[in-house]
Formats: sequence, structure tokens, C-alpha cells
Amino acid sequence: MEWWRRFGPASGNEPKLKDPFGRYVITTFVKGTNIGPYEAARHIPGVSGHELSLAANRHFSIPTLNEAIADLVNAHARLDISQAWGDGSAVAGDGTHMDTSSTTC
Repeated sequence: MEWWRRFGPASGNEPKLKDPFGRYVITTFVKGTNIGPYEAARHIPGVSGHELSLAANRHFSIPTLNEAIADLVNAHARLDISQAWGDGSAVAGDGTHMDTSSTTC
């Protein structure tokens, strides 16, 4: 599974990053957790906020992110453990109810 290959420069050329896989994994984590590139760089050795920001702005887009998500979901669906839960034609929640009608200060 090479979901990270969905990302790259908008030109379609090969990325000129030293370690595209590593950079894309970290950038995906940063975007997914909404921590921000500069805050993440403070806690991740060997990468700068500028490098993460550059990868996010020049190598990621909403369509490529959605394609990577689809790759991961489809790969997960092919796992034996996923098949044990059914064919994927139905979904169920845990039944948790949260009251959202009241406001708190």
C-alpha cells in the first residue's frame, strides 16, 4: 500500500524532497491533528516548520488527500479482520447519546 504516492508537486514531477515518504507521513500527521507545521517541528527532531509547511502547501491538495484516504480505506477493507465484521454494506454505531441541546459557559 503506497497511499503516500498520491502526494507530490502539482507539476506531476517527482518530488525533490530528500525523503518524500517520511515527509509525507509527518505532514499527514500534522494536517490530521491540526497541530500546525511549526508547532510540530518543535517536537519532531530533524524537520523544520518551513519544510513541513512547504510539503503541505506544495505537495498536498484536497483531491490527493481524498485519494490517499480512499487507498487506506480500501486497503483496510481487504484485511481479514475487516471481513470478519461483514461485507461493508451496513454500519452501526455504539449507541452513545450525547445531549447537545444545552449550552455551558
